[in-house]
Amino acid sequence: MIQNATLTLEINDATLVIDEKNINENISNIVLKGTKEHSLLILVKACKNAINYTFSPCFKGKTTILLDDNCHKVTRFFSLMDSANVVFALADFNNSKRNIDLTTKLMGENAKAVFSLSTLVKEKLVKNFNINFDHIKPNTTSSMINYGVILDKSQLVFAGDSLINDNVEGCEAHQKTKIIVFDANAVAKANPILRINNNKVIASHSATVGKINEDHLFYMQSRGLSEKTAKTLIVKGYLEPIISLYDEEKTRKQLINYLEGAFQNVWC
Repeated sequence: MIQNATLTLEINDATLVIDEKNINENISNIVLKGTKEHSLLILVKACKNAINYTFSPCFKGKTTILLDDNCHKVTRFFSLMDSANVVFALADFNNSKRNIDLTTKLMGENAKAVFSLSTLVKEKLVKNFNINFDHIKPNTTSSMINYGVILDKSQLVFAGDSLINDNVEGCEAHQKTKIIVFDANAVAKANPILRINNNKVIASHSATVGKINEDHLFYMQSRGLSEKTAKTLIVKGYLEPIISLYDEEKTRKQLINYLEGAFQNVWC
């Protein structure tokens, strides 16, 4: 068996589901080629080693990610070639501990990546997400938006590392993280890192960790909602928008069920 083999996928349809359980263990690089505006769904499985997904030049579209319940530790790479433009989305609402490391390599000029992540943590679980960007070529753009909710004595860590090398110019790197904490004993950390080695770039980061807006909660209760209903609606409004990025109806329903189930026996 050839180790570190490459699998090339010519995408003829507008949508494609990649189920990693069907990928041979020797495959370490998956090349994605297509000429349309594509929508990919990657079903990440725990049994796999690190896999690199390479988006060919001028590849455009959306890549949504769904983690298997048993994906406790996962490493994945996404390499974008010249003028590739990809919107990534990861929604994780189920009850599983996580240590997820995702790195996007902007390997071609004018490559652009936007990464949205929403997650919910409860029942004393620990979730760690490392979302990294490596600007290797000039005029590349990265943007990361993380949303998290901690319902009880759990732990959530968002770490983002955006590296712009010294020999590239005209790059943009942006990071934004927001976490709502519902329990005083919960642990929430946002660790945005910008490593800028070139002055001719645009970069920004922001991180907010805090409790639910009491004024917002009071307003909703003053309109006749119970505290539990008000909190549930606020959290769903915070996390639910990412579900619309998933095109497959079955997956959307699965994510909605995870989110709805998270509020059972909470705030009783």
